[in-house]
Amino acid sequence: RTKIFNVTVSDLMKINPNDLSVPPSLSSKDYELLRHIHTMHPTLRSQDESWNPWGIHYTQGHINSASASKLFSDLTSENLLDKGASLDQNEHFRLEGQEFLPLYEGKFIGQVNHRFGTFEGVSIQNRFGTKAKPNYPSESQYANPSYEIKPRYWLKKKDALDVFDKKGTNFSWLFSFRDVCRAIVDARTVQACVLPQLPCVDGGPLLVFEDNPHSSAIAALFFNALWSSFILDYSARQKIPGAHLTKAIAYQLPIPTQKTLKEKFLASTVLDFVGPRSLELTYVTYSL
Repeated sequence: RTKIFNVTVSDLMKINPNDLSVPPSLSSKDYELLRHIHTMHPTLRSQDESWNPWGIHYTQGHINSASASKLFSDLTSENLLDKGASLDQNEHFRLEGQEFLPLYEGKFIGQVNHRFGTFEGVSIQNRFGTKAKPNYPSESQYANPSYEIKPRYWLKKKDALDVFDKKGTNFSWLFSFRDVCRAIVDARTVQACVLPQLPCVDGGPLLVFEDNPHSSAIAALFFNALWSSFILDYSARQKIPGAHLTKAIAYQLPIPTQKTLKEKFLASTVLDFVGPRSLELTYVTYSL
């Protein structure tokens, strides 16, 4: 494979129209495939929202894990239990009339799986730090529809409701993905899922649907399928230069519009086909 290939401005206007950045494709063949994909499908949206057919925007989680750490840094299971808090089956703590919600991190998210990682069974010595590794639920835990992962931190419900309102995430569900991704090492570069309406730190960015609840739920079903596709994952691998799926990259991923899906699909309607299959992949255990 040759490592040298031509990149034109007209190509970049299709592939990365927001910033005209050159994709770090590994070969000329990869670049040609990426260019062909973008000939077939446009990017998700423009930076200025002049192109936004899905009515969507990115937000880097609900709270910044560094600047807003005072909201949750002392709300660990040990500290809450020491204060006399009780834990319910949804991993919500309750103490003196206050409720504390699990604080979600990107490492809890897998492909169409909001119960991918858990800190259950991880010692306190290994649980905290920038690269703390979670355990993975067992098959028997996955088979339990009431099973919830155990986070490192919790957040007061009143603080969670404040950030939900501030970020515009007022549905009973969220669409989130892992910020950290490794295009070469990981089997899947893009790992996204629908999860309950819970507070998320910046390692779990959100795509926020701006339409009414019904239309947004349908759009999220499409996204649950589209963001699981091999084509989108392959395209992301060609575009990510480091280890983060950033806002700039997310906005410039190739995504067919709903209009295109309806026109090109061979079955009776695309939603009749995609809807039930996407629902089978979507399991949200509870809502607030």
